[in-house]
Amino acid sequence: GGGGMQTAAFGGPSGGGSSGIDGVLRRYPHIRNSLDERSLRALESADRDRAVEIIEDIAAKGDIRNHSAFVSKALAEYPHKRGVAQSASFSAPSSSYPVPVRPPRLSSYSSALEMAQHQCPQVLASFDESARRALEAADQDRAMEIIEDIASSGSIRNPSAFMAKAFPA
Repeated sequence: GGGGMQTAAFGGPSGGGSSGIDGVLRRYPHIRNSLDERSLRALESADRDRAVEIIEDIAAKGDIRNHSAFVSKALAEYPHKRGVAQSASFSAPSSSYPVPVRPPRLSSYSSALEMAQHQCPQVLASFDESARRALEAADQDRAMEIIEDIASSGSIRNPSAFMAKAFPA
């Protein structure tokens, strides 16, 4: 058999402990090859949906220099998949913005900008013209994730710069 380029994290003695993230990492070999062993193990042991979300975030952003650090920080801040209502034990983070509630059908909005106007006008009001243009052109699901990040963080000082980084021109 040809194991090929399997790293110890995926081909080690534990065998199939990868929780199914192998397939996602195969779609993004440049990300897989850039991650250190610690990050690979962290992704393996993390909530599978969250691990997939992090890998896809790295791929979508494209400008992340240190993938391992991104994985570590992302898992530390949000151990479970974001954007989905948690159980009743979930406590909302303190923030200067109300955390938006996912609309039942994102497709009912003509753009992410329109969606933001309805879902979280306080975040939208903090955006400069450049951030609004980026939001207008953005994928609605991804834009809503970014807006939720801003709303729930409470520590993002420049939401426009955060948006510009998430959606580079």
